[in-house]
Amino acid sequence: MHDDVVTVVKARRRGCKPYAGFCVLIATMLVMFLTLALHLPSTRLHHAAPLTSRKATPEPAAIYEQEALSSTLEPISFTMQARASSLTTPAPPASSRNASSTPIIESVIPRILHQSWKSADAIPEIFAPWMRSWVQHHPTWTYVFWDDAANLALFARHYPQYYAVASSVGKIHLADMTRYALLHRFGGVYVDCDFESTSPLDDLLDKDLFLSTEPFVHAVLLERATDAILCNAVLASRRGHPFWLQVLDAILAKFQAGGAKQDPVSLTGPRLVEAVYHEFDAERVGASVTVFPEEYFYPEIAYWNLGRLLELCRDRFDPLGRKACNWLRDHPKGFYTPRTHAVHHWQCTWCRGDVGEAVTTLSAIFPTATIHRPLRGDDDDGLF
Repeated sequence: MHDDVVTVVKARRRGCKPYAGFCVLIATMLVMFLTLALHLPSTRLHHAAPLTSRKATPEPAAIYEQEALSSTLEPISFTMQARASSLTTPAPPASSRNASSTPIIESVIPRILHQSWKSADAIPEIFAPWMRSWVQHHPTWTYVFWDDAANLALFARHYPQYYAVASSVGKIHLADMTRYALLHRFGGVYVDCDFESTSPLDDLLDKDLFLSTEPFVHAVLLERATDAILCNAVLASRRGHPFWLQVLDAILAKFQAGGAKQDPVSLTGPRLVEAVYHEFDAERVGASVTVFPEEYFYPEIAYWNLGRLLELCRDRFDPLGRKACNWLRDHPKGFYTPRTHAVHHWQCTWCRGDVGEAVTTLSAIFPTATIHRPLRGDDDDGLF
């Protein structure tokens, strides 16, 4: 169609010799007008399309789908400058989904949110808006807050077979163990306090149990893995799912075999969960496990570790390494999709120390919301 426009203009120029300058001006304006007319409809159609498009129940990945990675392996270079903006977490994009617009499905996972911190009286202030986001997006859910005392009491009262381990390991190990035990005991969704909700989880509750992989970039560059790896910062299941007892049994076995000095990642954390996941016989026990790809909960990397990631890219020339490094270059603010439900801000307080000195209290974070505090003299089963 553009060739036709050029032909018309040339024909008109041949009949305008006495007023050549004026004709050229008219012809130029005609080209601009016709070009605009040709492009205008498609532009309108593009902007008229919805910004997000979600199925009522998205299809999760039973195995890892790395949709975000570039298919081309291009040479890249990084400017290794320490800039404050590169070490802070970008704000996630606003979600068009809210609790009232989320489709109602038959729930297998109960609508209970669990979060945990050392004490309800000294919570890092940076966590406050992220913690509130979960209540804002899940106003009808039950919110339960666990502290170190409640964590240990859970094992003393309901899981005495693991109490010796729970009372001997460090607090971060105990926090790991507690999330598995509370999901077995009560079910629901456990989420770390440095996780921010961007949309309701109701459309994921038809699963028996779900896990999620952390950024592929972390796996390839930091762990030198060849595939995605699981993270345990957000977990969910129905009550009584056998997977959690298998995880706790594996922790007990490692502890008794002399693993008490292992780091949390290996003894009680995501690497332990990963190992159990690969051993878990879902068909034999009649219970399924769903693994969501990183876009659901981990669209961003740990920005405080960006310098290390860029440094590692200098020495990665293999296809997998270049693919991960290309992702870093192409997605400096993370990779969000319509299937993103939350974002992990990777504060890693157990490995970096407390994040700043400013603290607040649970009651200040939630001045009006109903917050359940389990194992404080009440019948914990009666809370739910």
